[in-house]
Amino acid sequence: DRYIQYDDLCDMTQELLSLAGVRVEYRSEVVDVDAEAGTVQLANGRRVTADLIVGADGPHSIARQAIVGYKEEIEIGPFCTYS
Repeated sequence: DRYIQYDDLCDMTQELLSLAGVRVEYRSEVVDVDAEAGTVQLANGRRVTADLIVGADGPHSIARQAIVGYKEEIEIGPFCTYS
C-alpha cells in the first residue's frame, strides 16, 4: 500500500492543474449552479462558465442540489473520515 499526506496531495494537485492551465477558484461562495449550461453564480455577482465544475462545497452542497434536483436532508455526525 502507498499513502500520501493530504497536504502533499493538495499541493501536487494544484501544481498539476496550474501546469495544465486550469484555473481554480478558492473561497468563492456559490449561490447557484446551472449544471446543464456549465455556469456557476458567485455571491459577489460574478458568473463563471466552465467545461468542468467540481463542487467541493461540503455536505450542504449547492452543486449537489443542482445536479440531483432537490435538497438532500443530511445528518452530520461527530466524526469525519477520509479515504
